[in-house]
Amino acid sequence: MALTKGVIIYPGTTTPILSGNSLPLAIIGTATNATVSNNTIQKVTSAADATAKFGAHAAGDTLPRNLDILIRYGCNNIYAIKVADAASIVGSDTTGARTGIYLIKDIPSLYKDIPNFILAPGQNTDAVVTAATAVADAIRSIAVIDPTDGDSIANIVTARAGNTGIGQDKERLIITYPYLNNAVTPTIHEPLSTHLAGTMAKNGDYGKTVSSQPLLGISTLSVSLSMSVTDENSDTSKLLGAGVITVMNDDNIPGGFETWGDRNSTFPSSSDVRSFIHAIRTEDAVMQKAIFRARKFIDLPSNLMTANMATSSYDAMFFEMATQSGLQRGSAQWDSTNSNIPAGRLKHILQFQPNNMVEIMELAVSIGG
Repeated sequence: MALTKGVIIYPGTTTPILSGNSLPLAIIGTATNATVSNNTIQKVTSAADATAKFGAHAAGDTLPRNLDILIRYGCNNIYAIKVADAASIVGSDTTGARTGIYLIKDIPSLYKDIPNFILAPGQNTDAVVTAATAVADAIRSIAVIDPTDGDSIANIVTARAGNTGIGQDKERLIITYPYLNNAVTPTIHEPLSTHLAGTMAKNGDYGKTVSSQPLLGISTLSVSLSMSVTDENSDTSKLLGAGVITVMNDDNIPGGFETWGDRNSTFPSSSDVRSFIHAIRTEDAVMQKAIFRARKFIDLPSNLMTANMATSSYDAMFFEMATQSGLQRGSAQWDSTNSNIPAGRLKHILQFQPNNMVEIMELAVSIGG
């Protein structure tokens, strides 16, 4: 007898089933009851793992509850770093002896993994924002920062107009607001930054906008926020206009909320394609996949045949990405003018169109030389 054509899943718990394919994340903070040492990278793969390493929440802690949020979204590829206190968040960028947020730079070499997002919940000083974006630049990640819980919209808009702290204009910096009240214990205020990173890591789609993603396990907002898609004087419109990702009522879930906005902190100073978060994430994905393919040609002869083979490989990469809805289209072209066959260098120009964009983005890839 043939099997019934279908698969039925019988849920027995409200705890997310961790699928093993969520995007990697990095988070730094404090945990009074942790069993692990300060300034060590700890991989967290489950709720039990988080509790065993970082313990239960204590007053002033930031790691335990934020790990809970990430796990709520099904994240199981989390790199967590505990520090002694808020003053230790930044740390030192000394190679071989990194501490604080700079320790995240060691994750790619130690774990062969690149965190897609960097979180430092509750921290938004100029020093923290500067360090977080420097690390994000170094490993091609994205830092997500919140203004202080309870800040007025007017103060946030003013701060965004400055050039320090959350006023920095960086392609790899996202500002999010407000904090969200936990559905079970409303006195617990959860940063939107952690929710946004959690929902995008769970989604796993670099080509999808960060906007309109459902938020889990929250009841209300920690501040009153007027919401409108048409009123430019609403709080949500003011935040979006200042380059801040915020929230909107979820039309599909009564009483629910979803993320709202899709720009990094270069907006509104810049409004081109590079101000869109998913455009930068798509560029990162193209670069990582192109490097993987380019390495296969390094030991081949430097000639026209190898150049054509590489072109075909890059084109196949773009076809695969477009088929998976990661981007609209892309193509590769051998740059014969700037290649140097005798010196063993082959250069290609990669052009691609991110989803929902009319602009074309471009990367150059050199093999050898």
